[in-house]
Amino acid sequence: MKILFIGPNDELKYNVGHHKFKLEIAKQHQVTWYGKDWPKYDLSIVHVRDILKIVPNKYDVIMTYFYKRILGVRGLGGVTNIPKVHFVMDLVEKLPGGGLDNSDQIEKSFAVFNRDKYDIYFCVDMRSVNILKKNGFDNIHLLPFSVDINWFDIEDVEKIRDVYFGMSMNPILYPNRLKIKEMLVKKFRRDQLVTSAIKFAGYPILLRKSKILINSVNYWKSVNYKILEASSCGTMVLTDKPDELDNYGLIDGEHLVIYNGVNDLEEKLNYYLSHDEERELIAKTGCDFVREHHNTNVRVKQMTQIMENNLP
Repeated sequence: MKILFIGPNDELKYNVGHHKFKLEIAKQHQVTWYGKDWPKYDLSIVHVRDILKIVPNKYDVIMTYFYKRILGVRGLGGVTNIPKVHFVMDLVEKLPGGGLDNSDQIEKSFAVFNRDKYDIYFCVDMRSVNILKKNGFDNIHLLPFSVDINWFDIEDVEKIRDVYFGMSMNPILYPNRLKIKEMLVKKFRRDQLVTSAIKFAGYPILLRKSKILINSVNYWKSVNYKILEASSCGTMVLTDKPDELDNYGLIDGEHLVIYNGVNDLEEKLNYYLSHDEERELIAKTGCDFVREHHNTNVRVKQMTQIMENNLP
């Protein structure tokens, strides 16, 4: 397919998992990029008819990713001769008491969707699928997160650290993380614990060096990238239970381990750090499963099949 992908280049964003997925689309299809930090981008050009003049081609599909990234783009709703696909992210309710800009992501997303009139919506969770259906949108499809396994395919890295817990500590978005960090800092020497968020090239190496990733889900209990990223590089995942984990086929005690509260986390952490064979078996089983079923190559093929079956 020939695809015009409108939106900024996210290569240098903190979480590059989204960018890696988009790059996989470009491996399997002929993609033209238009947006901030891509070639030919012009800040003054915001209407699709003018964008099509700058990057002229006969496109099969126009794609956009996350409503916030295309707020300034105009005219998509008037494009009727090219099918349009949008990837829905963060379709969540307001946080109680504030957080971020305390915006209603659902209301703002709907405003963009009604404006742009997409032919297909891809959602990473069933919560978003059901919200869209309930509000009159159609042609909505589940497309869970995936991981670029090549980014984590690093050989000859010894697991020399016990725990990786390098993530955002925003107490409103992630209500349990500060308590977990406090427990970990008291429990481990600095050289056995990672609690700082690591960016770019250092991230996959440091994650791969760790025996266990401790994850703590957000306020909405969403599955996040770190679960797949850690599993894909042979690091055992110890996480509180996200909603919709079943969408990924990941099984507690087989592919990862679920904890219930900080005390249970500490007990399970002690157990798996002192039972190497059990930990390594879970890590390997999870790694093999994620690499086979949840890599970006597989997910883009699934996306392509859905588009071929459902686009006009």
